[in-house]
Amino acid sequence: DRVESPFQRVIREMEDGQATIQPGFTLWKLAELKYGFGMRYVQIFEANRDSIKDPDLIYPGQVFQIPEK
Repeated sequence: DRVESPFQRVIREMEDGQATIQPGFTLWKLAELKYGFGMRYVQIFEANRDSIKDPDLIYPGQVFQIPEK
């Protein structure tokens, strides 16, 4: 059986324009994976403002839209 890391799974899902949050993930980490620069977490936050009240508090299982670069 093939073992897949959460990072690989999120990267693949981000290609579809969304990401399912895995344990230990932050918006900063998603921005680093998608854009190569963590400060761009604000783009993800703004695109999902209706479901993220505090960008420091996201939870496993949440699904966010990931804007294109």
